[in-house]
Amino acid sequence: MRRRTLSYEVRLFAGKTDPANSGFWLPLWMHLRDTAGIMVYLVQRWLPKSVRQHIGLDEDLLTQTACFLGWVHDIGKLSCCFAGPIMKLLPEPRQRLEKYTTLRYLAQNRGHSLHALASEAILRWLKCPNGLASVAGAHHGKPQTGRNVLDQLGDEEEEGCWESNYWPEGEQEFWESCWRELFDYALQESGFSSVDELPQLTIPAEILLTGLLIMADWVASNTRYFPLIPVEEVGSDTLYPARVDRAWEALDLTSPWEVQSDVTEPGAFAERFGFPPNEVQRAVLEAVSRTQEPGIFILEAQMGVGKTEAALGAAEILAKHGGEGGIFFGLPTQATANGIFGRLLAWAEKQPDGLEHSIKLAHGMAELNEAYIRLQQDTVRVEEDLEADPDADPESRVMVHQWFRGNKQGLLADFVIGTVDQLLLAALQQKHVMLRHLGLAGKVVVIDECHAYDAYMNCYLDRALTWLGRYKVPVILLSATLPAKRRVELVRAYLNGRTAPDGPWQTCRGYPLLTWTDGEKVEQTTIPLETEPRRVETFPLTEEQLTDTLRSALREGGCAGVIVNTVKKAQAIAARLRAELPEFEVVVFHAQFLMPDRAAKEEALMKRIGKHSTPEQRDKLIVVGTQVLEQSLDIDLDFLVTELCPMDLLLQRIGRLHRHEAGLLVPGRWRRPAVPCWTLGRRTSTRAARRFTGNGCSGVPASSCPPPSPCPMTLPRWCRMSMAGSPTLCPPARRALRPGWSTKRPSESK
Repeated sequence: MRRRTLSYEVRLFAGKTDPANSGFWLPLWMHLRDTAGIMVYLVQRWLPKSVRQHIGLDEDLLTQTACFLGWVHDIGKLSCCFAGPIMKLLPEPRQRLEKYTTLRYLAQNRGHSLHALASEAILRWLKCPNGLASVAGAHHGKPQTGRNVLDQLGDEEEEGCWESNYWPEGEQEFWESCWRELFDYALQESGFSSVDELPQLTIPAEILLTGLLIMADWVASNTRYFPLIPVEEVGSDTLYPARVDRAWEALDLTSPWEVQSDVTEPGAFAERFGFPPNEVQRAVLEAVSRTQEPGIFILEAQMGVGKTEAALGAAEILAKHGGEGGIFFGLPTQATANGIFGRLLAWAEKQPDGLEHSIKLAHGMAELNEAYIRLQQDTVRVEEDLEADPDADPESRVMVHQWFRGNKQGLLADFVIGTVDQLLLAALQQKHVMLRHLGLAGKVVVIDECHAYDAYMNCYLDRALTWLGRYKVPVILLSATLPAKRRVELVRAYLNGRTAPDGPWQTCRGYPLLTWTDGEKVEQTTIPLETEPRRVETFPLTEEQLTDTLRSALREGGCAGVIVNTVKKAQAIAARLRAELPEFEVVVFHAQFLMPDRAAKEEALMKRIGKHSTPEQRDKLIVVGTQVLEQSLDIDLDFLVTELCPMDLLLQRIGRLHRHEAGLLVPGRWRRPAVPCWTLGRRTSTRAARRFTGNGCSGVPASSCPPPSPCPMTLPRWCRMSMAGSPTLCPPARRALRPGWSTKRPSESK
């Protein structure tokens, strides 16, 4: 059977132009062929195995479908409301095309038929399956509404409203013949013999293919990869496939992560992380290894036990099992993302597959991270420098790829470390959200400190987990202080549409605890600890006692941390300590520094009190900070003073105390079974309660109040449910008032 070729008339339509130079253009058919070629390369050489499985088409059909979408995604440019304006910029091609049609259109109606919407309308008119048509209609990042599509050209039951945007009056036959010719040619070039062979798509498949089409369209629209041609030419088939091959080589995307050997092999874990796995890490790796249909894994374990390494080891096993091509590691703040970036970079460089991979630090101030900047300077390759650098480090297999540096493309890199909002944005109805879904669908997703989000963020996190569950993406959640109720909500969000069975897993209070899903089953195990538990004792402390306490605590050396709840208070305490303790170095760290200063302070802090700090670096150092110190930062304090805060945050702050077992880093007087933690400040109370606390009542349930006192504290919940006004007196059998817990305000204590 003789193959069709495109007619001269169809080759005359414009796809791209240079507004600054009317001497160059790109015919529409060439742009479509460029996009189709990139779509095929993306499917065959870049798309992870797991994403191909999520789409639900076999390898050949997926390649054919991707090619077809590339060919027809801009068929809406074969309309007079698009061709008319763009051809005004190209006098010579316009003159040639006007031999066949007049290019008349109504400018005031043009906005009702933008070319992405027109593409979906034309494809539906040509009997293309609705799913494929909607992918073409959404290739600019926003799906079209069904009503708008039907209003364009109508259907069998009603006429369209905007047919004048598609052809000039009396010239319908010419324009419809061009649509049909291009559509049939796209079927032929994609390997389909008729429209009936085109597949029906599921909703997840539509989203993922839309993300892939957006990516291919952006590459094909970049004149660095696909240059324009002189207007005297209409393009030639002889330019292909060399034109697409050159562009793909210039783009130089990294290959997806392919795990050949994982940490379950003897010595592999120690090779990756520098130490053998502990009991928590072994339990996680064993559970992941025996899971048949991996889903969501929730690890609850104490601070400093190595949850990050457990998650990375588990991710290797999951990627080997399911064919995921990368990792997304989400953290609550920029500071925590910066702190863990170096650890993940070191892990990524030790991957044994021998391939080069792309890495992305995804948050608003990533360009201020020195390690990330050095990575860009040292290993990034651009189009103008395709030759290998003879001086490059042959062991460096991680790079920051130029194409993934944009905000919308960031999640498409192989290894992404960023703030959790990068994941939450996948749950929003926003433009180009399909790119985020495409990036996440091919990864193992790890979320650290999953307890640390408020009700609004949890709503978006639950919706994002629902989407990840639809894509069957393995998810690992890490926490030290996760409530049982929230654990159940997270599992049910992931299993949306599938029944989460009731059972003891919903109320289990074991610790450390691992909960995971295997298909529709929910399994759980309490992890026995072989190490001796550490006891932490808390002691009350007033601000007046702070200076003497720190001087005494650090007289043998070491470092101390003072964590308070507001920036203003941190600044005031730091100023006071500098004045009263001139022999110590006082460093302030909070979230309100200018970002370059904050990045520099953060890096210096990690060096001085991080895992590999020396006694000399830590000696006579006092760090005063706010909540940015309390989670995910791998810092180690010898002595801790913290302001009162919610219990889960208090535990996180205690997790910075004696975090590592390097005994030489801890002064001798603090190496003892009970680690001290000092709680700072007076307890506050409600205005209504101050009438009862002015006489010395502590405001603490079960404490004593000097008689006579009409104290309202008959119930422990008095702190949050004010009983002020009750005539009930404090029972005389209460304990003695604990020192340092006065509720008097400074003005009342004079």
